[in-house]
Amino acid sequence: QCETREEMVKRFRETPPEELFNVEKVRIVGLKEAQKPGALHTSTFCSVCGEKIADDQQVYRGGKPVCKACAIGSYYEVIDE
Repeated sequence: QCETREEMVKRFRETPPEELFNVEKVRIVGLKEAQKPGALHTSTFCSVCGEKIADDQQVYRGGKPVCKACAIGSYYEVIDE
């Protein structure tokens, strides 16, 4: 029998975290400052669509910042209803 969404949420709330997750110490190498968690480090705007690009996630085309959706394509498509 499959558990319902409500049963699963209840189980997750009642299960101690150490039974749900494995916690391990890791060393991260080569992380740029802008990739670190926390407040926004840098931002710019896409030269194609104008969308704000946070924390060095842009690529450059012709020396101008471009968001990844404009540069390589988006994972979604806007549709008219």
